Amino acid sequence: VTLGAKASLLVGDLVTIRADQLPGFVGEDRPYLHSVARSDAPPVEVNAALSAPSEVNPCIPIRLSSELSTGDSGRSMLAEWRLGNTTGLNDTQLTALWEQVYNATNSSDAVLELNFLAQDVHQPHMDASIEVIVGLTNWLRQSDSARATVRVSSAYSAPPLRPVAPSIEVKASDPVELAVEVQANPCASGGLVQITWAVWPQGTLTGWRSLEAFGLQDQRPQRQTAIHIASNSFDPDTKLNFRATAVYEGYTAMSEQIFEVTILPPARPLAVISSPSSVSKDCRLVLKSVSAESNLRHSWRCSDCHFVGFDLAALPESDSEVTIPGGSLNEGTYNFSLEVWRPDAREHSGESQITVAVVSASRPAVILSFPFVAGGAVSTRFPTSVDVEVTIEVEVVTDSECPVNDASWSWAVYHDNDNSTPSEPLESLRPSPGKSNSRINIPMNSLKKGGMYYFALLDDDGSILAKSPSFRADGPPVPGVVEVEPRQGQAVTTSFTIATHSWQDEDEESLQYSLYAFPTEKDVREVDYTDPSSEQYFSKHSGVLLRGWARSKRTSEIRMRPGNFTLVVRCRDDLHAEAEIMLTGWSITAAEIDAKQVEKVLQASVSSADGQQIVMTVSAIVESKTSGPSSIDMVNALQVAAENIDPESEVLENMASVASAVVGSGAMAEGENASKTVDAAADLLDDIIQLSGSEGVDQQVVGKAVLGEVKCFNCVVSR
Repeated sequence: VTLGAKASLLVGDLVTIRADQLPGFVGEDRPYLHSVARSDAPPVEVNAALSAPSEVNPCIPIRLSSELSTGDSGRSMLAEWRLGNTTGLNDTQLTALWEQVYNATNSSDAVLELNFLAQDVHQPHMDASIEVIVGLTNWLRQSDSARATVRVSSAYSAPPLRPVAPSIEVKASDPVELAVEVQANPCASGGLVQITWAVWPQGTLTGWRSLEAFGLQDQRPQRQTAIHIASNSFDPDTKLNFRATAVYEGYTAMSEQIFEVTILPPARPLAVISSPSSVSKDCRLVLKSVSAESNLRHSWRCSDCHFVGFDLAALPESDSEVTIPGGSLNEGTYNFSLEVWRPDAREHSGESQITVAVVSASRPAVILSFPFVAGGAVSTRFPTSVDVEVTIEVEVVTDSECPVNDASWSWAVYHDNDNSTPSEPLESLRPSPGKSNSRINIPMNSLKKGGMYYFALLDDDGSILAKSPSFRADGPPVPGVVEVEPRQGQAVTTSFTIATHSWQDEDEESLQYSLYAFPTEKDVREVDYTDPSSEQYFSKHSGVLLRGWARSKRTSEIRMRPGNFTLVVRCRDDLHAEAEIMLTGWSITAAEIDAKQVEKVLQASVSSADGQQIVMTVSAIVESKTSGPSSIDMVNALQVAAENIDPESEVLENMASVASAVVGSGAMAEGENASKTVDAAADLLDDIIQLSGSEGVDQQVVGKAVLGEVKCFNCVVSR
């Protein structure tokens, strides 16, 4: 049981509930109910991991994270933070750090930030060593601890990097995606963070070399905090180290983050046979090998077949299809097997078997083709439909001996573990010779999340003509928990962190998350996030995109305008089945802000080289109507964002809208500076239009926002 925003209930705890506070309570005999928390779940060991920079400048908060720890058993763990061996700090500094450690323990935060500037204990020439220990306990009362030591030195001027994931395992057919987050330095007088990437294949003597030196190309070069290497760029069963190196412009001190990438061994090719379940002995029998791969070799076998005038073993290895003439087999049940392999790699072959009944009834062969592979997933939820829609290709093999009778066939879904209980009949099918597409709508209540099923095409007497391979019913993710730290703050100056965790899915590693904020007074239950022409489109409800789709569960350095907000976290799996959770009570107050402080916030944001962070910071400054950065400074910041952002529809739409707000804010300078701002904004507009041509971007969504920016240009020029 999770009580409140964070799990604080452990197995063995005594739970007391005021029964008289529950709805429907009658009488006063038992005002208190007592129960001990129990669980049948086996104990899950906790493996604590604590990530932290080895050295930081005291201007930069020290971020220590236990998020890579394992063993939470589905619920957030209790975290207890404490200081270990610490040198080089005076009593005032130690007291300030202990207070921050206590606060993190009191709220059981998975991340601890030690901030010297916030406590006004920074010294011009600091050189200290701080050891931090975290103890983690899961709800099954299993515990572990980890520690890290950080050197705090005023002489250290390198930008601290932290990995989104320090190691990954991917198939050779998948792209390699790596990313780092840069922590901004509010004391830095230099410019942007410059990040370079290098690679070193393990087991070689090449040393660190650039991506280009290995013939690798970053598919998203506009975002220097991440790389995206195309699929099939590496050989299977290899390991590589990647390195991200960061330096502030104008400085020489560098920081680095090493990633270990494992390219998994080649998977065996998937052998799938498409054939009828039964066929008349006078009709030809067609067996097909179905695979997404080309150039596979095939070996067909049937151990119990006694063919008349046909030799299955004589087929060449290139044949993916077998046609057995009618009359070649007597009535009975036959087991066919198929072995497939890639050229020169038979030792990594895949195999499949299928059973076909040869009957006396006049029944043509039926072959089905499905949009999924054996054991694959079929999404049971789409954003715009309550039913599951699957299109199946039906091929009816006929000849003069096997005509198609005037019959009505129907579809059914069977649970893989209970073949005797099909679903209610679904769509009917009027058979016709040749190939045709049949569209099936499956009611949601016919499938259970995670269950294994198969489709069957039934004759009018209820017998199975053909069936699909088994598939897994993939449901939407089960919502977890979202947290905002802090829950209250000031516009522009407060840096918020949003974290989400404890989501559940059949493939949790595939989950992606996006973040939105809405004014509290808006009803967000029926908001549409995909159709800009809809009256329920999120931006028409004053919704703001805080972060586009990404696998990271944590987003920091978020700046907001004044107001009370509802936070919405959307989550989707690799089949785009979605779920969402909401958090209310996020309050940001307006305050008198020094112009230089606002300029420093913008500079730190630009230094981070995080495109979406820059856009949100500029938006907060404009919406808050604060003094500080000029319009030209904010447009220039957005140009940096355009060079470091993933080209997604909603992200580019948000950037164009913020650019419109900057140009049309009324804070434009007169004369030459106004002209320079319009010229810079026009260049930004060109960048957005160019990015909107990227694959997967909905140009209609971006186009409407761009037209709003053009309209603002006209207002400024006429003014």
